[in-house]
Amino acid sequence: MDIIKNFVSKLSFLHLSIPVVAVILLAVGYYFFIYKKSSPSESFQSSDSGTSEFILFYVDWCGYCKTAKPEFEQILSVNQVNGKPIKITAVNAEKEVELAKKYGVKGYPTIILLKGGEKTVYEGGRTKDEFMSFLNQNM
Repeated sequence: MDIIKNFVSKLSFLHLSIPVVAVILLAVGYYFFIYKKSSPSESFQSSDSGTSEFILFYVDWCGYCKTAKPEFEQILSVNQVNGKPIKITAVNAEKEVELAKKYGVKGYPTIILLKGGEKTVYEGGRTKDEFMSFLNQNM
């Protein structure tokens, strides 16, 4: 009888641990296959390829970012300005700490243009039209 109780108690332990293991595997899988794949860290090496980069660094709790980000998101699909290739992206600086540090981000929002190995900090207005005007003048 003790052998059966022992066996059943081991099975109930396995029964409880299967959902825990499944959750851990799902979390690890999400991190490596979805989050890291969509993480921009590796894509921002330099502008040596001839493609310029226009980057908004934001944080979710910043009021100015909450105003600028929706306007910036309207230009995310732009991939050419004045016939020159550009990559436009918004980066959550709290999730991409090393990337923000690499580009000297100290306040929010910080918007930079990387072109030909040079970094230009955008200091204009926070509307779609003002972003595009800056890009048209600087590309």
